[in-house]
Amino acid sequence: MLGWIIVIAAIVGLAGIYFTRLEDTKKKDRLKINLDSSDPVNKGKRMPDPNSWKRKSLDYKLINESYNKADVYYSKGDLENAQKSFIFVLSLHPAHVDANNKLGLIYLKNNIPNKAEAIFKHLIDLEPHNSLFYSNLALAYYNQTMLFEAKQAYEASLKLEPKKVNRLINLGQVCVDLKDFKAAINAYSKAVEVQPKEIELYFVVAELLIKIKAYNEAIAFMEALLEFQPYNAKAKETIREVKMLKGSSPLTGKINSATSKTSKPAKQRLF
Repeated sequence: MLGWIIVIAAIVGLAGIYFTRLEDTKKKDRLKINLDSSDPVNKGKRMPDPNSWKRKSLDYKLINESYNKADVYYSKGDLENAQKSFIFVLSLHPAHVDANNKLGLIYLKNNIPNKAEAIFKHLIDLEPHNSLFYSNLALAYYNQTMLFEAKQAYEASLKLEPKKVNRLINLGQVCVDLKDFKAAINAYSKAVEVQPKEIELYFVVAELLIKIKAYNEAIAFMEALLEFQPYNAKAKETIREVKMLKGSSPLTGKINSATSKTSKPAKQRLF
């Protein structure tokens, strides 16, 4: 009889220890859950880990097949299906660089620049030394009339790849829109240095130089053009017009007294 009493007491004691430990474990879990969420709406719920995709196994076969399908839509100009397909690729692999870039370009083409901006900022986070993404971000800013931000983004792109003519031209246009004519002249002049046979750029620079009354520099640009295009009539006519603006008669070579006050040369060359 005494033996049975001892056995029953032991069982009761073990059960008490088990339930005490179980309650302690529940308290610890509740504390951990509450610490994971400071948002009152999500209090008591485990928050999703934003980096969980990095730890899960990626199905690269499905990702590649889905991307190739999206790219076919894109190459055919079917932007609606391409957009849906690239979004699906990114649901599988959010850091897929090419899918992100082409989705951003689709947003630009569809005139949704704010979404394009978010995409290209994400890409810069992924690849901060890729000049293309800064250039694309600049275009997204420009399409939102965020001119100062566009200027900074183009400058960042050109810092990484300083000889990209199209980006120099785009930077020049942004600076013109900002009425920062000296910065525009510098950008277009660098484009001329990289691509000296791009004829129209000479006239763009000359027009800006005339706008800020840098007449000697405008003439110098036209003369540089005439060195390899000696019969360019437009360049000769521009020189004639600039000389008249600065007060020097193209017929006599003398200073016109009526306009001589405007004939002071610029203090420094801007290119």
